[in-house]
Amino acid sequence: MKIKENLCKIIQNQNKFNALKISRCESFLNNIFLSLEFQKHSLVYIEFVGINFGNIPFKNFITLYNLKYLSFIYCGEISSEQCNLLNFATFKLKELTLLTWSNNIALSMIKYLGKSLQKLYFDGISITITIIEYISTYCLNLNSLKLRIGSGINYVFPYFKNLRINNLILIIHNQYFRNNLLANLFENLAPINVKEISIYLFYFSDTTLKEILENCHHRLEMINLNINIDLEKLQIILNYIEKNNNSLKFLGTKKLERVLKDEETKLLDQIKARGVTLLDFYSVYHECSPLIYNSF
Repeated sequence: MKIKENLCKIIQNQNKFNALKISRCESFLNNIFLSLEFQKHSLVYIEFVGINFGNIPFKNFITLYNLKYLSFIYCGEISSEQCNLLNFATFKLKELTLLTWSNNIALSMIKYLGKSLQKLYFDGISITITIIEYISTYCLNLNSLKLRIGSGINYVFPYFKNLRINNLILIIHNQYFRNNLLANLFENLAPINVKEISIYLFYFSDTTLKEILENCHHRLEMINLNINIDLEKLQIILNYIEKNNNSLKFLGTKKLERVLKDEETKLLDQIKARGVTLLDFYSVYHECSPLIYNSF
């Protein structure tokens, strides 16, 4: 009891308290929500980790009117009634992260919190037609979408045409994810306004890289891939730029960890001469501001 009281006093007495990470403390959570009433003018970020919400009421949580960034990491036991309360939330989120949660909860979060969202990140959630339809319907201001996808998602790709986003980040850990699935994905991205795309793939062969570049549309301003630069890949990239894309401004790859050979340096210089800046893949993958992308 003493710990709980001291924790709540600490929260209440903070000056310009703007961020909070809460991990596995269900017994304190209702008291923490009450204490946050004193900080709701400054609090902009909350991250919940491993929380089972159970019977914890959301009535105080939804009054945190200045909240902009919200993450649920490996959380559970949230009821439909609790989700429905989010319809009355006073905050307008810019970013929402959902890692490993049921699709029903994810759909409710999208429905009630999606209107103001600019960035949405899903991981450990099955990407279905309904999920994409909800994003298309309720997240009309969404700029950036980050998803983990698997080989069973091919039937969902046609619904990507309805997305209104500029930045798409895909995580593909499945080593059996076939090149034709990537081709299908890019075919369905062509009609929409995606300007920046990042792909983390389990294994990038030269064939995979060529397949991606041959099928992506020609208005992309940034392509970010977790590839190691070598002579063959540089030639594939240069061919793509020369034949298809005069819009490309940024190319993300893994950071160089060796001295390039003369032939590789020449190709890299030709790519840069086309007005393309090379970036560190991970600085973009983790969604840094364009002002602090790490170039090389």
